[in-house]
Amino acid sequence: VSTQSTGVDAFVKNGQKHNMLNSAVLELMEFIKIEDLKTLIKYVCENHIQDLLEVEQCATFKALHTKHEQIVERERAQKAKDSTKGVGDSKCFLWFWGPWAVDRSRGSPIFIFLTSSVTLETNSS
Repeated sequence: VSTQSTGVDAFVKNGQKHNMLNSAVLELMEFIKIEDLKTLIKYVCENHIQDLLEVEQCATFKALHTKHEQIVERERAQKAKDSTKGVGDSKCFLWFWGPWAVDRSRGSPIFIFLTSSVTLETNSS
């Protein structure tokens, strides 16, 4: 059991009372939101947001929930981008060598092109 879980549980049990416990939890959540502490935003939202959203007239929890949704959406977009990396983002270069041989019976060159290709991925970071 983490300290934050204990604090959030106490906050929820405390109800709508205006006291130091509620003020401290609200201040902590506001700090997490303002500083954009993604790991803590994810933790709070994935473990406690349903209980916290029940607190009426508190925009902090709604804003944390919105930030969490944005973080999750960015992570999904990044995963999708990473999974398609190289598809459409690559360039293929070909090198040709020739003529390689001469047809001695006719005296004309035979063009045999040997090819080599290398795929280079563009770095989008």
